[in-house]
Amino acid sequence: MTYFALSALGFLLARLPGWAVAVLSRTFGTLFYLSSPFRRRVMAANLRCVCPNLTVRQRRSIARRSSTRLIELGMFALALPFLSKRRIRRSFSLAGDWEGFAKMNRARLLLIPHKTLSEALVLVPCLDGALRNVRVAVLYRPFRNRAIDRLMIKGRRRFGIEPLPRRSGLLTAGHLLKRGHCVALLFDQYAGPSGTQSLFCDRVAIGTDLTEIFAKHSSATVSIAHVERTGPWRGKIVLEPLSSREPVAPAADRWLENKLQEKNFRDDWLWAHSRWKRPLERLLNLQWRKDRLPELLRLRGRKSLPQKTEIIVRMPNYLGDNVMVLPVLRSLRLGRPDARIRLLCPRHYGDWLALFPFVDDVISLPKRGIRYFGAIHRLPSPQPDLHILFTNSVRSDLEALLLQAPVRIGFRVGAGRWRPPLTHLLSVDDDPLRHRTTIWHDALGQIGLPPTLSREPFHRAGSTGRSIAIFPGASDCRSGKCWPPDRWRALVKKFLAEFPERTIYLLGSSGDLSLAEKIGGGLAADRVRNFIGRTTLLDLLRLLGDCALALAVDTGAMHLANCYAVPTVALFGPTNPIATGPFFDGPKALLQPRGCPPTGGLPMERLSVDAVFVAAVRLLSS
Repeated sequence: MTYFALSALGFLLARLPGWAVAVLSRTFGTLFYLSSPFRRRVMAANLRCVCPNLTVRQRRSIARRSSTRLIELGMFALALPFLSKRRIRRSFSLAGDWEGFAKMNRARLLLIPHKTLSEALVLVPCLDGALRNVRVAVLYRPFRNRAIDRLMIKGRRRFGIEPLPRRSGLLTAGHLLKRGHCVALLFDQYAGPSGTQSLFCDRVAIGTDLTEIFAKHSSATVSIAHVERTGPWRGKIVLEPLSSREPVAPAADRWLENKLQEKNFRDDWLWAHSRWKRPLERLLNLQWRKDRLPELLRLRGRKSLPQKTEIIVRMPNYLGDNVMVLPVLRSLRLGRPDARIRLLCPRHYGDWLALFPFVDDVISLPKRGIRYFGAIHRLPSPQPDLHILFTNSVRSDLEALLLQAPVRIGFRVGAGRWRPPLTHLLSVDDDPLRHRTTIWHDALGQIGLPPTLSREPFHRAGSTGRSIAIFPGASDCRSGKCWPPDRWRALVKKFLAEFPERTIYLLGSSGDLSLAEKIGGGLAADRVRNFIGRTTLLDLLRLLGDCALALAVDTGAMHLANCYAVPTVALFGPTNPIATGPFFDGPKALLQPRGCPPTGGLPMERLSVDAVFVAAVRLLSS
């Protein structure tokens, strides 16, 4: 029943005049564009890859025209079995050496770009009698709907073209080429897990390797056939030889890259299909079974992959969490050397995060207020291809939505909360016996992050190592994490007595100002220097460079000192050192009150001054 309904629709469409075809294509194309946000994002991303110099408005205009042409192609395919030969010969013409193509006594491989009216290529035998004597087969991907597939096959067979299903027809296509016949196939679409990883428009893409296989095993002459549209269901069917010293697939891609710079060709290419799509499980890794990237880099005279993929990482709001994310970012750089990694972070972390070699750019978040989200929407950043969030808040989810990455990934612990602005949620194993960095890393392993997780700290250059840094406060205001001020004061006095040549630095944020007087009040100002609330993050790094030892409770400064290989004494009580302790392999000592479980749970007051002092002396002397 469906087949007869589609046939009736095709019969009616075949009798429409050109102006009616144009009106219907524009109407339904506009509806398709407006009603399909997913396809809109795909087209916007594709156009951004190929036409980065065009404005957003120009790319949207091309996307709308492409939607119209896609509908026009669909209507043409339905009408093809019922179009009169007179109308076909009046509407289409041939360009190129089709006569010479027909007279060849060798195998012919015909490559077809996915353009408007690409189905019109089956009309060539109707337009050129000589080609009727050539056996031509075309590989195609069957439609899921059997009625549509049956009608498509009817149209393709009308003038002698032999349609071959892509999976079951590969052997037949190979045999035809070996016998000197002609095989045609689309060459510019995403080829899925069985495809070959290559470069297209300087971006990593997954393309078909059938062109290479067929050309190699049959010594076929390779040509490209496409339709230059001149109006609704009107055009010129062009044949161009593919002559290049490069292998067939890279040569065809280079031909297409050049053609896409031409306005008419660009308007006719169907942008709704993503050539740069990547399986979710390989999103953060370029490892691929069939990979010709090294070969293409040599052919194009490049030493490294161009960084055209845009990845935005929304960093956490706390300093310690930012430090714990750094090893994950290092793995991300290893997995995607073709990406520009941009960090979206609180303003006061921007200058510091920009120092790391695996970070290409830092985008500082605007000040909070009623205009916050408007400022986010206007951030001077290219639209990202991928957005990864290390936060779990409605605000950061809305940020991701406004920045319009087609893939937005967050984490979910257990059942978690519903996060509709994100496209994917990765399950997180919230195991108290695993470090948070490892948990994040393994979660991103679900989408291809390389398994190697380095614990190597970041080098500290030019340290004289004469001072001792003390971070007495906890910036997240959890007083239970703090060691009592009188204990810190007693510890400082011990250091002053035992190490007369060393200076004590009191460091922390403005929230720790009340501790300064309690700890250092009345002590020699030249030996106990108070910097609490007086330093930026970069100032803090410079001071740490002069320190032989750092002592801190479970706070961001502890992670920062460990990150830069400053020997660190970390004081834990109620919190879990297994989950949030120092991650890097620098010199460190983890202290808990006697009898405290490994995952924490006892108050800090039960941690003695002598125990801390002994651990500090041991690190200083090592």
